[in-house]
Amino acid sequence: MLSNLLLLFGLPFFAGIFAIKIKKPLKDQVQLLLAFSGAFLFSITVTHLIPGLFGDHHHGHDHKSDGLGLYILLGFLLQLILDFLSKGVEHGHMHPPETKKNTFVFSIMTGLCLHAFIEGIPLGLEPSETYINFYPLLWGIILHKIPAAFVLGLLLSGMQIRFMTTLILVGLFCLMSPLSLFGGQIFQSNEFLQETTLVFLAVVCGSFLHISTTILLESGSNLHTISWLKLVVIVAGCALATLFHFI
Repeated sequence: MLSNLLLLFGLPFFAGIFAIKIKKPLKDQVQLLLAFSGAFLFSITVTHLIPGLFGDHHHGHDHKSDGLGLYILLGFLLQLILDFLSKGVEHGHMHPPETKKNTFVFSIMTGLCLHAFIEGIPLGLEPSETYINFYPLLWGIILHKIPAAFVLGLLLSGMQIRFMTTLILVGLFCLMSPLSLFGGQIFQSNEFLQETTLVFLAVVCGSFLHISTTILLESGSNLHTISWLKLVVIVAGCALATLFHFI
């Protein structure tokens, strides 16, 4: 468990520190990483998370699965609100404000941290309850957070925010998912809250669908064309996610 927590925190945090140090957009590389993570996240969601969410139908009808589709939709819409707060940083947007810097930083940190906390809750749930394998979800979150942390570090350092403050803010964002893993375990241990575990997973699925499709549709040119390199990266992301289906 400790190694998983270190990966969940450490890899995105390293990406954020790297961005702060180099202070270069690396736009093409970030777009390719976003395309890969978006394809991986989308594939994990549709081939693993959503089927796992409704996995209990193999054991007969269970009223716990009633209405989960609505919670997937709720997660999709919730991410729209969080995107408004985060200004699309998790999609690779890095447009610093001309005024009201403190308000801007508070807004993006609120959106990013809320999203990171929500998406990490299912990591703390028992697989027997959700029919979800831990590792595909873990790597889906990690691969999604790496470019987000990179863009966040680049954006904050570009706004001339002090190094230590930037480091703390990036660290806070990276810490949210490991913290929410323990939050999921608390939900799992509480008999009353156990009924909400599938609901949280459904909300996360909706959020992942929004993020991954937005990344895939936005990243790249404005002419709705796609380079061969990006196509290869997207196929690689889908293929890697599909491999988890057979593990």
